[in-house]
Amino acid sequence: MDITNVSSLDDLKQAIHHKLQLVEDKTVSKIHFRCPIQFVGGCSHYMSYKLQYDNDMMSLFDTLRQHPILTSIELYATIEDTNTRS
Repeated sequence: MDITNVSSLDDLKQAIHHKLQLVEDKTVSKIHFRCPIQFVGGCSHYMSYKLQYDNDMMSLFDTLRQHPILTSIELYATIEDTNTRS
């Protein structure tokens, strides 16, 4: 999924919703991405980073720019029923 044109967290949630072909009563409630924190001896070390605000999107894209060996990022989405979301 190409997210280079996504500018806000809500846009990203909508793009994931569309890509996964979720029905209307489902929502993407949370998104995490695996952020590389260290590359040592051919091994990569990551931490989970929760996307909560639009500024977090900038961090996500900064990660890609800072680590040119990365060709993709891993996003983890939590899907919930719309009517049970609090």
